[in-house]
Amino acid sequence: MRNYIILPTYDRPELFERFIKSYQEHTSEFSKVFAIVDETEEKMTQYLDVFNRYDVTYFICPGKEQFSVKSNFGLEKVKELINKGKLEKPTHYSSSGDDVIIISDNWDMVLMEICNGDPYHIVYPDDGRRPDLPCHWTTTAEIVDTVGFIALPAVQHMFVDNFWKVVGETFGTMKYVAESKIKHLHWGWGDAPKDRSYQHSDSLYQSDERKWNMYLRNEMSSMLEKIKRELNINV
Repeated sequence: MRNYIILPTYDRPELFERFIKSYQEHTSEFSKVFAIVDETEEKMTQYLDVFNRYDVTYFICPGKEQFSVKSNFGLEKVKELINKGKLEKPTHYSSSGDDVIIISDNWDMVLMEICNGDPYHIVYPDDGRRPDLPCHWTTTAEIVDTVGFIALPAVQHMFVDNFWKVVGETFGTMKYVAESKIKHLHWGWGDAPKDRSYQHSDSLYQSDERKWNMYLRNEMSSMLEKIKRELNINV
């Protein structure tokens, strides 16, 4: 098993360092983090220092982008390295933010062992906040290859987890794994200051909500049919 964790980060090298410290303490040798930063990042020097000190592979995304674009850019760069023979092909992908810390040892192995495609293609840990929503998900590489992305491109940031929730609930292929524990430290719950990462969160939510509802109406059904057909899911 091998898991590649795609992690966009912006304006918070100190939070990324907090994450990577907990990651290196609690994660198995079978996972690897890939960080994605904007080329316009004002704190690039600090980020590069953290990446170098913790030996983190990173990609620089053109311009200034939101979560979905940066996540999928990271996925694209990982696949380029795989195709060049510079990386092993993974069995799993995970999505995370920089406002997370890892709590339980071998949390990734617990998730990967359950997420084996029979029947689960989507699993998510206990993040201390939302047992009803896969905010930090791990999927089989197979389902990511099928849909063509790790974060729904139709939205910028919000509702990316709702896409995987709909897929998982439709096919019975999603599982909440309480014994795998992380902590999501978000300003909305009083765990962090409302920094520049959340500066336009209200308007972004409203915009992405419209885009998500449009995707649900116009495109979700055909995507579900594609997943069902290509993964040979019987429901």
